[in-house]
Amino acid sequence: MLLRHRTPLLAFGLLWGAVVFAQTPPPKNTFARYLAECEKPAVEFFGVFLAEQKVGYMSSTCGFVDKGKTQLRMQSHMLMRVRVGGKEVSREVTQEEVYEAKPQGKLLHMTVLLKGDGGEQTLRGKRTNQGFEVVRERPGMPKDTLRPGEVLQTLEDANLPFLSFLQKAPLQGNQWDWTEFRGQGIETRMGKTQTRRVGGIPAHMQEIVLHLSKDKLNISYWFDEAGQLHEVELALGLRAVAQPEETAKTLDKVDLFGLVRVVLPKALSTKALQAPSVLNYTLKDFPQGLAVSLGRQTFGPLKDGLQNLRVEALLPPRPQANFPLKDPEAGKNLEATPQIESGLPAVLALAKKVVGKEKNAWAAAQKINRWVFQNMKKSYGASADTTQLILQQMKGDCTEHSLLAVSLLRSLGIPARRVNGLVYAPQVDDPVPALYWHQWVEVYVGLWVEMDPTFNEAVASSGHIALGRELETQMVQGFGQIHIVEVHPEKKER
Repeated sequence: MLLRHRTPLLAFGLLWGAVVFAQTPPPKNTFARYLAECEKPAVEFFGVFLAEQKVGYMSSTCGFVDKGKTQLRMQSHMLMRVRVGGKEVSREVTQEEVYEAKPQGKLLHMTVLLKGDGGEQTLRGKRTNQGFEVVRERPGMPKDTLRPGEVLQTLEDANLPFLSFLQKAPLQGNQWDWTEFRGQGIETRMGKTQTRRVGGIPAHMQEIVLHLSKDKLNISYWFDEAGQLHEVELALGLRAVAQPEETAKTLDKVDLFGLVRVVLPKALSTKALQAPSVLNYTLKDFPQGLAVSLGRQTFGPLKDGLQNLRVEALLPPRPQANFPLKDPEAGKNLEATPQIESGLPAVLALAKKVVGKEKNAWAAAQKINRWVFQNMKKSYGASADTTQLILQQMKGDCTEHSLLAVSLLRSLGIPARRVNGLVYAPQVDDPVPALYWHQWVEVYVGLWVEMDPTFNEAVASSGHIALGRELETQMVQGFGQIHIVEVHPEKKER
């Protein structure tokens, strides 16, 4: 139903290669020092905290593959576990990458194992003359081969914050995400120097800030003077802390809904939410990196720590356009991806069956929205992150509902994308009025319209606050940091 803990998973997934830092005497050459960290492999463990509750752990190690030290292997493991909707839900990711052990060493091959919430799959890739080739295996489905082309990530990019610490200088590079099959530019800068406590003992620390271009996220890495990484901060409420193995693996029993919900000052009426409606939210100390202005929501000026957010839910004006439609973003919202498998014949056949002879894009979108709501079983912990897997099991929460709806829409030539944010959901079994993390759909029918296939809303209610699109990880800045002091419907002028 509502968004799982996939956003922190995605964000921490970006850190896999950057947590192995042994304390060895630094050679004069920084790249030699960089390689020296893998001379005597040691597994480093980090506990993952969300709003000061332990929700997971990560571990990482590296070592040379051969005696000639021509190839370097980096391995990592991550486990996240919480309770969602009364169920214990976990996600486990294991990754291995092998690079040429030389400056600008290319990635030669990789393996990624995904288990638990979000579906199970194995990715095994290798470099070929035509670029990278990845074989994907999923339970109950035939193997398929994905060809993302050239993967620009190099050995230096795999640990760019550490290399930046060694060189005491900002650096630029590239990073590849194997679950999304996309790359992005990354860059570091020297941050603050600060005395921080490690095991109760003060230690002088250097901050290295890593900026992710597409994810619009800044991540802080804190190193001591010897180059040991002690803490990684993705946001005020989300961080990873170096710990002994046994401590790192000891997790709290966390109810995710209760931990990250945004409490409202009062309950909202159904009439105040449904289209046509306008709600005004007064926000306190709102993270400005999350101030997403869409056609239906606008942020007012910030004053004395307070800011107004106006959210409007209106039916689109008539007439709307027929599909297929030209994407106003140069085709990005019509693309098939390894997750949004809109190019499959089975997906197109289903979409045509659902919409029948309808040619109007808005009417077709409503049919798809309603069909997904009626035919998908609401379920946590049995989810899937690709269109084929969703069609195979036809159950999941808001992420599966949204992904399937977007896949069906794109197959017909109707531009669509996923929206991440918060939703007012009184149907959640919680006596406290609150907003919950959620995902829904934005569809282009001549203009952009938000709709929610999880709750069967042809127009997403004004209880939806968008904080990002698709799988942008900057949403982690909002965990525990969004405070709403007032909500009131906008009075209609006579």
